[in-house]
Amino acid sequence: MKKLRYKIIGMSCAACATSIDRSLKSLAGVGNVSINYLTNILEIEIDEQIVSIETIIRSVEALGYGIKE
Repeated sequence: MKKLRYKIIGMSCAACATSIDRSLKSLAGVGNVSINYLTNILEIEIDEQIVSIETIIRSVEALGYGIKE
């Protein structure tokens, strides 16, 4: 599993973090997901053989948030 850390843009509350968390955990190849809505930091573990970083980014963006390293 590869550990990644991203800054989420536009997340303002616990409900925002929960929706991102649910979306990412539903993807095959995603392990641990940790989101801190106070600092806007996403920490995620992925199996790159199953899910790509681009898929993670698209999933977050599809919810209306920005994401950057």
